Amino acid sequence: MKFTGRYTAATAKALKGSPRLVCQVAEDGTIYVCNGFLLCTMNPPEYAATVQGFTCCEPGNWTLDKDGKHEDDAHKLDLVRLYADTLKTNADAQPLQRSPLTVQTPKAAAVCYYNAAADFVNEVSAKGKECLVADW
Repeated sequence: MKFTGRYTAATAKALKGSPRLVCQVAEDGTIYVCNGFLLCTMNPPEYAATVQGFTCCEPGNWTLDKDGKHEDDAHKLDLVRLYADTLKTNADAQPLQRSPLTVQTPKAAAVCYYNAAADFVNEVSAKGKECLVADW
């Protein structure tokens, strides 16, 4: 599996297949990219390798959807605040525990991580490099 910084080609594929993509650049230069399901923080080389190739857009404050690129405020979410609030909300979350069960999927062997108290399960590749399923 090839990585670009913290991201794989699967990240680019998930973002590219989205009906809407939102990009924002924070004052510190961190680039936030969100498709409504994934919220990624990137540095410029990660953005160039993961997002810029299919959007043909420089990092900035824009939304890309079926109607093209928009830079007006009507399409923007505050991704910086959303990311910070999510980290704050989940700061006290209990860690996930690995299940002893390994499952063979069509893509790869997978293992489950869970948190019984939060009723959360996350299925990742056995090498732990790709999320396959997350469910509450």
